[in-house]
Amino acid sequence: MKKLLIIGACLLLLVGCSDASAMVKDKNQSVITIGGKKITKGQMYEILREQDQSETALRLLTNYIVNKEIETTAEVEAEAKIALDASIEKLGNSLDSFLAYYDYENVDEYYEKEILPETKKEFLKDVYIEENWDAVIAYYYPTKVRIIETKTTEEANTALQEIKDGKDFEAVAKQYSTQSNKLYDGTEQLVSRNDSQTLTNLVTQFIRDAETPTLSAIIHNDAADKFYIVQITNCNPAQFKEEAMAEVASASDLETEMIAYYCKKYNFKVYDITLYNYLKENYPTYLNQK
Repeated sequence: MKKLLIIGACLLLLVGCSDASAMVKDKNQSVITIGGKKITKGQMYEILREQDQSETALRLLTNYIVNKEIETTAEVEAEAKIALDASIEKLGNSLDSFLAYYDYENVDEYYEKEILPETKKEFLKDVYIEENWDAVIAYYYPTKVRIIETKTTEEANTALQEIKDGKDFEAVAKQYSTQSNKLYDGTEQLVSRNDSQTLTNLVTQFIRDAETPTLSAIIHNDAADKFYIVQITNCNPAQFKEEAMAEVASASDLETEMIAYYCKKYNFKVYDITLYNYLKENYPTYLNQK
């Protein structure tokens, strides 16, 4: 963690760029003296460039964004304290060794440098979703559904007819669904793009295209030779907004989208070619320069 603080200070020294790396102002100025030997700004920067600079810079960038956007309110601190207590409980007897390994002086520093920023990042997700509601919902399409999966077309036809005749969907699922996954037990569930790897593409497409509550025809997954019946119960996320936001916030790619959004908002620029190439390969949406 001390390394983060030192790199943070060094990042403030960057004043321009060349074809190879960032320039350091007053690179010959001493910043540390150890046993009579001086370490200059330029030497420190070159050392740090070799020490996981990319991930460290990303962490500093994220922390900068969350601190700009989210104030440390009583609500934020309350959630952070809960997270801290949970972390301490999980670490148990390993707490001291954990703090020492990551160079935290004590629990308070761990809270300030790790727990609080992570908590604020979770609050920022809600802010980001609210600010970009229409686009986010269109991309993740959180929808409330009931699904049945059967092994044969005969079972699927019978199940669909019973539902049309007014039999309870969940009761039909208990009789005919494979029950291979909780998604197919007939209960109402909230699904989204997050579940696209679990659901067959045709089921996902039917859910995404739904504009009103409706019942599907039989959907056949040729590859797995399985049959599906889908009942859309609510496709208006504004009516279950809190649940929809929690579902979207749990998406693995939301944080990347969020940081890219705020990088653009704050006109984030990179002046080091190594870091630039790293971001170009792994996080190209963070970059705003030509």
